[in-house]
Amino acid sequence: MNKNLTILIVFLLIGCSNTNTIKIGYEQDEENIVDINSGDVESTNVIKKYFDAYNARDYETIQSLEHDDVTFYGPNGELVVGIEEHYKLSKEFLTAYPNTQWTINWSVSTDVIFDERPVENWVTTGLSISFGDDSMNDISRVVDAKIIDGKMKTVYIYQRQLNESEIE
Repeated sequence: MNKNLTILIVFLLIGCSNTNTIKIGYEQDEENIVDINSGDVESTNVIKKYFDAYNARDYETIQSLEHDDVTFYGPNGELVVGIEEHYKLSKEFLTAYPNTQWTINWSVSTDVIFDERPVENWVTTGLSISFGDDSMNDISRVVDAKIIDGKMKTVYIYQRQLNESEIE
């Protein structure tokens, strides 16, 4: 066989077998360490659509990107279960703070690779939230969302107040 043809075949086989996932860390799952790999970047589009919809006050799109039994764990211990409860609280919040805008600073998709249960896809996103007036201070938020079938299922929210030098 021609040497160049052999090299080409090997290159194609290696290239075709590459799933473009890279081990980037691990998670402690009870007594087991499980790998965390890079995930499908398409999952970050769910989060982008979600916050674009919030900025546009498009509640229909927001709800279309949540599972009916979505669960939110808030930064101060809040627990919001279900799409209807989240909708109600979102409307109340945006009525009280109508100028609020979410800006995505970064977003990454990861897959948690369990041995005995399905792979979990998580999208972790860093946000800046501006309230557009002096009623509240701007905040920085990290949202960690489990994505199943293109919708948010479980969401953990962490935040901190921005200091003046970060707001400029």
